[in-house]
Amino acid sequence: MAPLPTPWAKIGILACIAIDEFPYLVKTQPSLPSLFQRFLDHQRPSNLSLVLLGSSQSMMHQLFLQSTSPLYERADSVLHIEPLNYRHYCEATNLSPLDKNTFFRFSLIGGIPRYFSWSKEASSLNKLADKLFFDPSARLEQEPDRLLKDEDPALQFWYGVYSPHRSRWHLYSNQQKKTLFHEHASKVLEDIYRAEFPDAARYWESNIEFDCVRYDPNDLKALIVSEIKLGSLKPKDRDTLKNKIEYQFKESNLAKKYRLSKVEILDLNDILAYFTHLNGR
Repeated sequence: MAPLPTPWAKIGILACIAIDEFPYLVKTQPSLPSLFQRFLDHQRPSNLSLVLLGSSQSMMHQLFLQSTSPLYERADSVLHIEPLNYRHYCEATNLSPLDKNTFFRFSLIGGIPRYFSWSKEASSLNKLADKLFFDPSARLEQEPDRLLKDEDPALQFWYGVYSPHRSRWHLYSNQQKKTLFHEHASKVLEDIYRAEFPDAARYWESNIEFDCVRYDPNDLKALIVSEIKLGSLKPKDRDTLKNKIEYQFKESNLAKKYRLSKVEILDLNDILAYFTHLNGR
């Protein structure tokens, strides 16, 4: 690999070179890591920043964090970029965050940008699942091998729905498939809401489970507890759930250390509206 033109160093121009999907280049040219090592150690101008990107987390780990790799300890900084959230998905696909079908499509592919365009290729949720998972040579059938270290909805769907049901999927009715979609989407809905709050987490103990518990930002001795449902809730349903959460909180170990600041009863419409508000739509 030839050094960059020396005039850059003489003039003092700050330069940045970014190379995307570096692991795929290494697959086609295995000598690249050694060439980059030589360049970084002996030829790189002091005013040059080199940014190497890759969507394969396992390969990026091997290239930069394994002691046997030529590029080991050559990275000034290693950044792990998390999958994008539902809000970003809606912006990228120009789909309305208030549309329930938008959320259900997101629940199959998650926050990996490479999947975003795929989610618009099928007219229905059943057809999209077939195209991505169940059809012969489906695009995401083998994806867990590549995403083993990533935790996103596509991998969750693979293990939770595709893997245990693939041999019988063609025998299921549309209603049976819909039930599986809804069970999966319920988990994703909880995940994307908890992800909005750095301190949020699920909580459970004997006979008690809360979908989302987080600190009250105005009082760290108080907690906000959220109950999240995929289906639409009527006012009577909300009151019943709120009373249940309040009673369970009093009976829980949390009540020994914290007081209950607020109970949130949220359905799919509430959470989609929350993301719509954040998007300014």
